[in-house]
Amino acid sequence: CGGGSSYPARCVVTRRSGVNVNMRGHGYPVISQLVGAAWAGISDHAVRAVAARGVFRVVLAGGTTPREVYAALAGRDLDWRHWHVYFSDERCLPVGHRDRNDLMARSALLDRVAITESQVFAIPAALGPHEGARA
Repeated sequence: CGGGSSYPARCVVTRRSGVNVNMRGHGYPVISQLVGAAWAGISDHAVRAVAARGVFRVVLAGGTTPREVYAALAGRDLDWRHWHVYFSDERCLPVGHRDRNDLMARSALLDRVAITESQVFAIPAALGPHEGARA
């Protein structure tokens, strides 16, 4: 896997459909180490992407697991103007519902940094699964 990363990693290389797929697994004994490594890795990738391409595109996961990472990122001094934020999934619930993934991401990160609504690409899940997929 390499890549010059300074993070501890265990690499697995598999082959699917004739394509090599590199995956990294990380293990941390306490959650604070995981959170620290995650925000450091995301921050590093963001700085390098903005320097190389002028934009950093990130896909946020939902649920409660990444909340601490997002909150830690919100405390970082990053160039948020160049971030474009997407979501990996969303629950088909009304906008603002407490169980929506975007609500968690907004409260932990997006509402606390200088990312404008035009930089956030939410899934229109409130329309339901079929209409939301078509939108």
